[in-house]
Amino acid sequence: MAFLLVLLALVSIYLSQTFYKYFTSPLKSIPGPFTAKFTDLWRLFDTLGGRAELTHIHLHAKYGPAVRLGPNLVSIVDPEVLRTIYDSRGVFSDFYKVADVKVGRDIFPNIFSARNNEIHSQIRSSIAPFYKLSALLKFEPLIDETIKNFYRQLEKEFIDTPHATKQKIVPIDEWISYLAWDMTSNITFSRSMGLLDSMSDHSGWLGNAERVMDWLSVTGQLPFIDWLMAKNPIMPIGASRSLDKVGEWAYMELMARQNTADGKIKKTSDMLDDFLSLKEKYGPEMHDGKMVNILMINLTAGSDTTAIVLRSIIYFVLKHPHVYEMLQEELDNCSDSSEEIISFAVARKIPYLEAVILEARRIHPGVGLLLERVVPEPGLQLSNGTFLPAGTVVGMNAYATHRDKRIFGQDADTFNPSRWCRHKKENEPEYQARLNKMKQNDLSFGAGKRVCIGKELSDLETYKFVASLFLKYDMELVDPNKEWKVQNSFFVRQSGIDIKIRPREKKPK
Repeated sequence: MAFLLVLLALVSIYLSQTFYKYFTSPLKSIPGPFTAKFTDLWRLFDTLGGRAELTHIHLHAKYGPAVRLGPNLVSIVDPEVLRTIYDSRGVFSDFYKVADVKVGRDIFPNIFSARNNEIHSQIRSSIAPFYKLSALLKFEPLIDETIKNFYRQLEKEFIDTPHATKQKIVPIDEWISYLAWDMTSNITFSRSMGLLDSMSDHSGWLGNAERVMDWLSVTGQLPFIDWLMAKNPIMPIGASRSLDKVGEWAYMELMARQNTADGKIKKTSDMLDDFLSLKEKYGPEMHDGKMVNILMINLTAGSDTTAIVLRSIIYFVLKHPHVYEMLQEELDNCSDSSEEIISFAVARKIPYLEAVILEARRIHPGVGLLLERVVPEPGLQLSNGTFLPAGTVVGMNAYATHRDKRIFGQDADTFNPSRWCRHKKENEPEYQARLNKMKQNDLSFGAGKRVCIGKELSDLETYKFVASLFLKYDMELVDPNKEWKVQNSFFVRQSGIDIKIRPREKKPK
């Protein structure tokens, strides 16, 4: 009986505090789901459902530029304040804590999770030179090597077979995953993870990485859960994520490189060699825990985001025959059909290819949750007059922002690469003004001081592969009316993209 009385008292106190905060909150007038105004459990369960980006699009269409998604969380679609939110030196929300990496009993922030701006600047400035295009171009042969292996394995399995007359169905979503992870690992370690060779996730790396992202996306809505289950220093309740499978592989590669016969850093042309130079520069401060952290982020973020955009391009281009025809026609006119792999220098100058890539990133961005920030003093005023006091957690979802008709046109809900091209009735200044407005509101790689450091690496891989693939093969969806499957676990992964593929007959110029 005494226990029930204590429990009842605790519940009463909790409910009293909850209702008091609701009625006194300065965010009370901001519309949103009723339950979300009282508890963050609403957004946790919405994220757990795997399609939070659709929820955010729907809520902004219903309520306007500001939607309350939690007791202290507001989602915003407002081009007037985008730069203000993401260019500020404000505090990052606790959402990012869950992405800290635990190695043994130590917890390390990384370039994504660091909430302290000084720590983030230290991490970013140390590795930023390695992500400049001028530094990345030396890895182009490693990318070519991976793309050639993609061709080789794909043709062996689906084209050059005794049953070649009976075209096999290619689960291209899976093959793009193998390609992206092999490409990133080859650039990082001068050797791939062997996914294309085995034509499978042979060691469970990809499945493990997906489960980690499932965990991070959900617990990020209530970070206390991650601390309790995985990171509390006394007795974690759940399985520790101290080193996931990708991290373990990265650690073994790091140890192997450092333990060469002469005991020196091996001088190979890959990103690990670049990262290891930080040990020479910073000494003991750049210990193995930090190195593994850098390698894990490079592998996971670099592979997943590239795979997402490549799947999007293939899916949407094959869904729109006129786009497919225009892309192949321009590739034929701008490149040498005898080339098996198109160089980045050539691919980067193909206008319609760029339009297709930009549009695929717009309509299906890699990240599908809010990029959260804490409003600093003296607060934030939206263009519609709504005032958000300091301490409010705010964020923008690229999926909702990229469908703003004020920026991207009345057909913003549709896939239309031509929106990135100059229209017939536009003069050059008008086109540049419209183009700049779209690019300023492009959240494909984030915005402001935390824009994704790997953007140019993604460009290098994406432009080369897409140009080469559509020049070399003819493809079609097995069922053009079938929709793909999507799982939003921060990264918005796609599956269920089945195609038929055959070598393309070269058309004479």
